[in-house]
Amino acid sequence: MTFAGSGRIRLAVLFAATFALTSIAGDATEPGALRVESPTLHCLGFEWDIQGDDNRSAVVTVRYRKAGDAAWKDGLPLLPLGHEFAHGEVNRPKYQIPRRFAGSLFDLEPGTEYEVRLSLKDPDGGEAVRTVKATTKAVPKMFEGGRRLHVYPAGFKGTRGPLAFDDLQAAFEKAQPGDRILIHAGTYTGSYKWERSGTAERPIVIRSAGDGRVVLVNDKAQSMFDIHKADYLWFEDLTFRDPGTGDGGHTVDGVVLLCGNAGHGFSPGCKGLVVRRCTFEDFGVGVMAADGDCEGFVITDNRFLGRQDWLGTLKPPQTGPYKFSWTAVWISGQGHDVGYNYVRGFRDGINIAAGWTDKHFAGNKPNNAMDFYNNEIT
Repeated sequence: MTFAGSGRIRLAVLFAATFALTSIAGDATEPGALRVESPTLHCLGFEWDIQGDDNRSAVVTVRYRKAGDAAWKDGLPLLPLGHEFAHGEVNRPKYQIPRRFAGSLFDLEPGTEYEVRLSLKDPDGGEAVRTVKATTKAVPKMFEGGRRLHVYPAGFKGTRGPLAFDDLQAAFEKAQPGDRILIHAGTYTGSYKWERSGTAERPIVIRSAGDGRVVLVNDKAQSMFDIHKADYLWFEDLTFRDPGTGDGGHTVDGVVLLCGNAGHGFSPGCKGLVVRRCTFEDFGVGVMAADGDCEGFVITDNRFLGRQDWLGTLKPPQTGPYKFSWTAVWISGQGHDVGYNYVRGFRDGINIAAGWTDKHFAGNKPNNAMDFYNNEIT
């Protein structure tokens, strides 16, 4: 028996079957590369590339334990990402996020190795288990075996220690990895461009000698410390004041620690910066690290005191000198800890700078693994 239109029916059935197979193939998940992000003191982050999973039915569960422990703990499942758009200012193109899973383990112990098991499963097809070992960032330590270089203010009448200097710049030029530059009580005026680096195990430390307050005042240069080519520096127990009249955002004037600013040619950014128990007064930006090469900062227990309360006019004038404060910490890159800071009187208290190169997103310099915690911002 022949039915009218049977050829069209068979064609429709064939099309439906083909569509179903195509749909299933798009919904199945194919795992790709797994990456461990730069560690922070208390967190580990992961990115797992995939293909497929168009219907978002796949899941990735996470279990972890300290290396050597028997018992596993459950972490939060990874978040599915892909095809969302992110963009910055109006004149910058949109960036489409690749298809992947991403997430973090929280509340970990510093300097500790963990074993992490990530299990991917998709009811539409696709299954994989990956186990990796990763270590959290250790709490920074000063090197005990380095030299002590002493810096004294003008007119100092006391007894000087060995390796004595009258100028901070001169002391730094003689510093070696692991040394400590001890600045004695007083007020020092100047600006500095440093390109000498310490190491992760032997940072170069610049700190108060412990005999009274140390105040570093800028000499009206564009920024106080240009350290974007100096890795593993450590600033502690210092007061920074008045690095210029600019706000550090509309202009590059008024920055205390210039650790990187790709948009204005200060690249690459530095690595391994430690800033502890310092006070920042009368400035535009305290820590400027707007470069994707910046990595592994620890900025804790500081006071950032901006110039105004921002309850009035929020937009500073566009011409002439003006004294506004933009951001206490403006940062890009990976693996940063910013915690236990007091921040007052800024347009933005703590801010992430987008990883742009000119007007295009720099996908090879992503912003990830940045931890902001226990900061008081008012």
